[in-house]
Amino acid sequence: MRFIETVAGCAIAAACLLVLLQVVLPYFPSLSMPWIPEVERYLVIFAVFLAAGVVFAKKGHIAVEFVVEHLPPNWQWRIDILGVVLGIAFSVTVGLLGIKWVEGERMLGAVTTSGIELPIWMVQISVPLGLLLLAGFMVARLVQLAREVPEKGKKP
Repeated sequence: MRFIETVAGCAIAAACLLVLLQVVLPYFPSLSMPWIPEVERYLVIFAVFLAAGVVFAKKGHIAVEFVVEHLPPNWQWRIDILGVVLGIAFSVTVGLLGIKWVEGERMLGAVTTSGIELPIWMVQISVPLGLLLLAGFMVARLVQLAREVPEKGKKP
C-alpha cells in the first residue's frame, strides 16, 4: 500500500510541477512546451485511479451514512456487505471491459495528440488497473466483514 501511495504522490507532485512550469513559461516565449497540459492531465488521472483502492482501504471515500447509522448493527453490517459486493462487481466489470478497450487502442496504434506522441494505451491502462486494484482492496474488506458477523444488538 505504501508503494502505491508513493507512486500516486509522485505523479501528483510531477503534475503540480508541470502546472507551475506552464504558469512560468509564457514569460519565456522561446521555451514553448505544448505537451505540458496533456501530460499533466494524464498524471492526475493516473494518480487518481491508482490511489482509489488505497483510499478505500483507509475508509477515506466520501459516504452518506446518515440513514445507515440509525439502523441496528446487524443491518449496518448487511448494508456494508451489499455496498462492497456492488463495488466489487462494478470495479471488476469496468476494469475487465477497460482492459479490452485498452487492448483495442494498442492494436490500433493510437497515440496522444501532443507532440510527444505517447501510445494512448499507456495512459488509458491506468483506468482498468486502478479499478482492478480497487476491487482487490474491496475483496479484502469483504473478507474482513465476513469475519465480523455481528450478533443482534451488538456492534461489529
